[in-house]
Amino acid sequence: MGRAREILTILKGSTRPLSAYDLRDRFAETGVRVAPTQIYRAIGQLKEAGLVFRVETRNAYIAADHAHPPDEPVALLVCECCGRVEEADAAFIAPALTPAAIARGFTPHRTSLEVIGECGQCRDQSP
Repeated sequence: MGRAREILTILKGSTRPLSAYDLRDRFAETGVRVAPTQIYRAIGQLKEAGLVFRVETRNAYIAADHAHPPDEPVALLVCECCGRVEEADAAFIAPALTPAAIARGFTPHRTSLEVIGECGQCRDQSP
């Protein structure tokens, strides 16, 4: 899990989500060449361990605040102004969505929700 550990460290140090190519560029800055397939493989390991989330609207990744079990619902607050993404408690989501999904014949594996808006810092800076 060597490369995965390095990627997790990079994601934890970032203030915004990073794509696989952003991660590749971060490695290149230190003189290390890493193929995108290596990055995707490491990200897959981190996602499986509940340590990284994919921000679908940004096609990028963030480090989780803490390790999440697969059945723990997650909400990501995505600021469309500065691009910052924060994790929010989403325990209330699964009880409402899971029965609705099952009623339609869908078997949910995990619950993830992205809320797009404006973070408090950007809102406070707006005129």
